[in-house]
Amino acid sequence: VNKYHDVLGLNNNIKIVDSISINLIKKDLLDEIFLRYYESKNVLFSKLIKDFCLKDDKELKEYILKLNNSLDLKYDKKEYLNKYISNYFSDEYIFKVKEEYLDLLKNNIKKIDEYLNELSIEIDTTDFYNVFNPLLKSDNYSDIVSNLNINIPKLPNGSSDLVKGIKEDIKKCLDELKELTLKDIDTIILEYKSTKDYIDIITSIILELDELVFDYKKKMNTFEFVDIAKLAIDLVMNNSDIREELTNSFDEIMIDEYQDTSDLQELFISLISKNNTYMVGDIKQSIYRFRNANPDIFKEKYLEYEKNNNGIKIDLNKNFRSRNEVLNNINRIFNRVMDLSYGGAEYEKSHQMIFGNTSYIEKGKTNEKYDLDIYNYEIDKDSEYKNFDKSEIEAFIIANDIKKKIDSKYKIYDKDNDIVRSVNYNDFVILVDRSTKFTKFKEIFEYLHIPLTIYKDIDISDSVEVSLIKNILKLIECVKENRIDDTFRYSYISIARSYLFRLSDNEIFSIINNNKYEDTIIYKYVKEITDKLEYFDLKDLIYEIKEKFDFDNKVITATDIEIRIAILEYFMNLAKDLSKLDYDYHMFIKYLDNLKNVSEGINIPISVGDNNSVRIMTIHKSKGLEYSICYYSMLGSPFNLSELKEKVLFDNKYGIITPSYINGYSD
Repeated sequence: VNKYHDVLGLNNNIKIVDSISINLIKKDLLDEIFLRYYESKNVLFSKLIKDFCLKDDKELKEYILKLNNSLDLKYDKKEYLNKYISNYFSDEYIFKVKEEYLDLLKNNIKKIDEYLNELSIEIDTTDFYNVFNPLLKSDNYSDIVSNLNINIPKLPNGSSDLVKGIKEDIKKCLDELKELTLKDIDTIILEYKSTKDYIDIITSIILELDELVFDYKKKMNTFEFVDIAKLAIDLVMNNSDIREELTNSFDEIMIDEYQDTSDLQELFISLISKNNTYMVGDIKQSIYRFRNANPDIFKEKYLEYEKNNNGIKIDLNKNFRSRNEVLNNINRIFNRVMDLSYGGAEYEKSHQMIFGNTSYIEKGKTNEKYDLDIYNYEIDKDSEYKNFDKSEIEAFIIANDIKKKIDSKYKIYDKDNDIVRSVNYNDFVILVDRSTKFTKFKEIFEYLHIPLTIYKDIDISDSVEVSLIKNILKLIECVKENRIDDTFRYSYISIARSYLFRLSDNEIFSIINNNKYEDTIIYKYVKEITDKLEYFDLKDLIYEIKEKFDFDNKVITATDIEIRIAILEYFMNLAKDLSKLDYDYHMFIKYLDNLKNVSEGINIPISVGDNNSVRIMTIHKSKGLEYSICYYSMLGSPFNLSELKEKVLFDNKYGIITPSYINGYSD
């Protein structure tokens, strides 16, 4: 994009904008759009506000901004939105989705039939088929609904756990069918059509917002990464000479982690490749959908190449990291739970892992047991864990197992040094799906004298350092404008009580009560900086504040020193980036004030602990790393379904989804 900037009508000093800063700009521009719609008394807008808003329109704006960001991932966003109503509310589309809905119901019925076949191997299923046959033969929606009132027969006395499990699976399928058919098909279609007005006005708002945001970006010559991707696609799609030059400059295009490819990346590669692309990936590792990865790209190509259509598939199934026991255990689990519908791969057919590192047998043989252990526990009134929650219980279980292995000198094969040795603390890792329970693990491990290092991203939006820098800037603003008001006093007290000065309440009260600010070292520092403001850009100003207030030396008197130093380092880099966007200290104050209103906050990676310690991290953090012994904790945590309860959703296949408000209920 820099190379061909002139073709795009840009100068070559293109900058990447910080996501929080551009989101604040988007928020301000959306406020302007809403104000215009309020003043125009637009009928569809008024209906949207009436049905979606209670006390204010803040939540609705957040939905629209989130939806806008999701739609940014479409290269043809403008065309997609302009044609949205005609495409997604046509009779053809509604018929297609209706057929998919019926297929979903029929698949559940097919599953019931398969379970009945399994059951027939174990017991006489005559009674079961007598009650289920009408449903199994149902071919349309009304027949399915009318044949759902089924009383499942009782099992014979002494039935095995296998038989009981199959009956439970049948019941689950039947219950799901009942939940999916609570309304007749015509009501469902009517409710879907009733959302058309909402979608119409939402798409209009987003189109306006998109135009205003892009004008701002172009004026500032500053773009988001997604814009750079689209500009690159524009170049090769609309300029045959540039496309030909790029295409001919590569002998091969090699893509790693292909399962994490986004739609925009795939489109760009498709434009510059000439049957010379080599892709390596593993759909089992597709854990970055939240970062816009689309593993369906991998799945579709895998299935096509399997038939030798447009490419060749090579399965690299040999695993050289793990012991045979580990791979066998993993295969046993995933053979049962992973297929094309759940996980995107027919695991048993072509994705089973094959043991490849024979050094585990030749050099790493020991008498230890290395099979997977699955721990189940129940808490009753007599349990030693009766006063603990699940995370605490699992922390104790894991900690005690680690102590046992350390004390017994449990043997592992050290691949790096090619020796069998006793296990150390840093050979253990605890993996969880979210970091909310890390502190409890830390407390319990400290209680049991086990060193533990936490690896996680921390949100620094509410950190002391953010507050201090923001309040120093506000003091500078107040001194510059020669005002001593509530903002001045609040900021002054915050700084005076912090680890930078540690003034007592009596000292602070005396200063405020006698209006003696100008006699204090805090005011002196602020005044010295204020007098030189015209010579500083934002980067230099933050550096001057850091030096003048002696952050580097004062921070070591506080707790969590490593984290605070990382935050200060981040702030220096942030100020440097925002200086390129011509941010002054007024804009930076607004930026910091708005952090608490930005859902993603500012996250920085952090690790606190010793070298020889047990590690705890999220599954995402662990990707690509190796540990000798892994514990998977909090597997009972429910899936996060909060997004499904939002009033506006976006699905790549089914588009924008809003609830219908008919007869006082929403679906």
